[in-house]
Amino acid sequence: MIPAVHPYEARYRHESGGPHFYFTTKPVIAWSDEGLALVADETTGRLRKADTYSNFAGLSAGDAKVVATLPGGGWLAEFRQEDGTSTFCRVIGWLVQDDGTCTPGVSCQDGIVENPVESPNFIRLHEPNPAVIVASEAEPAHLIPPLAGRTVPCQEASSRSC
Repeated sequence: MIPAVHPYEARYRHESGGPHFYFTTKPVIAWSDEGLALVADETTGRLRKADTYSNFAGLSAGDAKVVATLPGGGWLAEFRQEDGTSTFCRVIGWLVQDDGTCTPGVSCQDGIVENPVESPNFIRLHEPNPAVIVASEAEPAHLIPPLAGRTVPCQEASSRSC
């Protein structure tokens, strides 16, 4: 048995009535001596060949595991809107993965943290500007850092569509 060093996931297809279906995943724990993916079988408490489940749909590269988070540090993500204008969202944090990569996280109005780079209307990340407006705890900030010679109201910055 060979330990799984790089993250892979076994995908399983489930029917949800009619033509609809969804997938679940199990992490590949190890590889057999024959090179087959092994996953944990929760029922038996043993490793099992991933492809022995009847709804096995294949393997895919898994995501690196998050091992730490860092504050956003004033970074901004820029997005192009349908009307051609740009909006900006604060990077609320950086996710540090076990493979050493860091990905930015922005939060939509629904509260879900997403990687802005994966958004189809993402343009670029902007590094922190030293002219950050600092607000006291009693009075919230009304502006985000100046960008390209202009300031952007917070409401505009949080209006991007995910």
